[in-house]
Amino acid sequence: MNKILRYSFVALMAMVGMNVSAADITDELTWDKLLESGKGNAYQDFSAKTVTSNAVYAGNASSGSDNYIQLRTTNNNAGIVSTTSGGKLKSVTIAFNSKTTDRSIDIYGSNSAYSAATDLYGDNAGTKLGTVAANAESMTLTVEGDYTFVGLRSTNGAIYVDKISIVWEGNATPSTKENTTISFSGDYLTKFTQGKDGDKVDLPTAIVKAGDAAVDGATVTWSLTKGNNWSADSDPVINGSKIEFGDHSCGDLTVKASYAGNDSYEASNKTYTLKVYKGYMAIKSILEEYPVVGGDSWKGKEEAEWKAGTQISYWQVEARSQEEFTSKEALVTFVSGSYTYIKDNDGCLLLYGSNLGFKQGDKISGDLGDNKIGAIYGTLKAYNGLLELQTTTNDIEFVVKSSDNVVEPKTITIDKLTQENMNEYLKIENAEYVSADNKNISFKVGETDLAVYNQFNVNVETLVVGEKYNLTGMGSIYYKNETVTNQLYLVDFTKVNPTGINTVKADSRLQGAIYNLRGQRVMTPSKGLYIMNGKKFFVK
Repeated sequence: MNKILRYSFVALMAMVGMNVSAADITDELTWDKLLESGKGNAYQDFSAKTVTSNAVYAGNASSGSDNYIQLRTTNNNAGIVSTTSGGKLKSVTIAFNSKTTDRSIDIYGSNSAYSAATDLYGDNAGTKLGTVAANAESMTLTVEGDYTFVGLRSTNGAIYVDKISIVWEGNATPSTKENTTISFSGDYLTKFTQGKDGDKVDLPTAIVKAGDAAVDGATVTWSLTKGNNWSADSDPVINGSKIEFGDHSCGDLTVKASYAGNDSYEASNKTYTLKVYKGYMAIKSILEEYPVVGGDSWKGKEEAEWKAGTQISYWQVEARSQEEFTSKEALVTFVSGSYTYIKDNDGCLLLYGSNLGFKQGDKISGDLGDNKIGAIYGTLKAYNGLLELQTTTNDIEFVVKSSDNVVEPKTITIDKLTQENMNEYLKIENAEYVSADNKNISFKVGETDLAVYNQFNVNVETLVVGEKYNLTGMGSIYYKNETVTNQLYLVDFTKVNPTGINTVKADSRLQGAIYNLRGQRVMTPSKGLYIMNGKKFFVK
């Protein structure tokens, strides 16, 4: 009897031990385990995040107003990756937020550590294991094959997730190698403009570390991955410690340092993005390349390219020689919300971005002192035909040289409201108010229709049908359904004295009974419109 009991006890212990060694480990990723709270929909980079397993996670996502994980594909950088393995990858389950009904997440596996979510958009994505869709019957992907690192990204567009459950197989043999990381040092560029900065850039110095100590004898290899927006006459190449570019290079370039590892140390890699910009010296050079909206060269490829946009740097300089440049100033003509308009002697440009730090009357330039010249970086694109340079505060190196300069609108006739005066601060006189439909306001100048758009929310309640006004605003064009509408973004308006009415001074000798427009008799008229002897008088 005792022998049977001992045998049963040993068998039971064996089973328990087997279950312990084979137990799977699940990491449940939620927004609060990866991201900082209180940042709303702002996307955040994160790294060194752990949950339950030995896996370490990094990536880029939004906290979605602090209640879900939000991923996107807009900037080729959002997603979640493991930078340290949690064992053998077994399955991934997605719990989609109710806001997501018809989108999906792509899941990747690799046996090399990811460095950042940007890896998922290039040659370092690993193997695509499958896709989990929000409208599918099952939200779980069971992994076939052996993979020790995982990556997740939106298939397309913005996507909202309540929880991601990643299961690591517990009986995977843990590695005895030390984990490594790569750090970059040295003065290396992340923004580059061909011509102004030459045609090559230095790579950073890459140091392989185990903990805080450098790994003796460790070397890295470099590789380049072109972004979807890359264009050039020839591919970039790595030559020694530099990246060399072909003519007309422009777009995003992912630069990757890889360490292969050895018997003692795990492999690792690290990337950074080098943004290569097409340089323009002045506004004139930008406008010279912009085609006629709706014209023959616009339709088709040109329209698609301008709608997609190009990364540019705007310098506002003149060349003394091929090596020496001098900054020139541009005048800020109008600012409202995300719209900042500037001009120089040869043209006008709209900077589109929030809180750029300039105000009307500022003169700005890239003269940073000590012979240093800065630029404005951004995406030059056509938004419904209107040319704009989309930028951010962090991408502006221009500084204010003087403030409160006089800004006068350019007075034009209605036939000059064309692409030629796009983004110019304009004045159009004697425009008769016709009607309004929300923000679209109709005027006539003579027999010609004038389209006005209330982009800046000017109070127009005092406009009177049939009365004439002098209008100030920003020249604009609107292209839709292959039709170009030249229009004015309204800034201000003033009423014009009615035509055909006598104008007199208040101190003139007026004979006869004087009445206001309500029929009330007035003894001493002030400024305004009156009736005397059946005729209208405007007293000024």
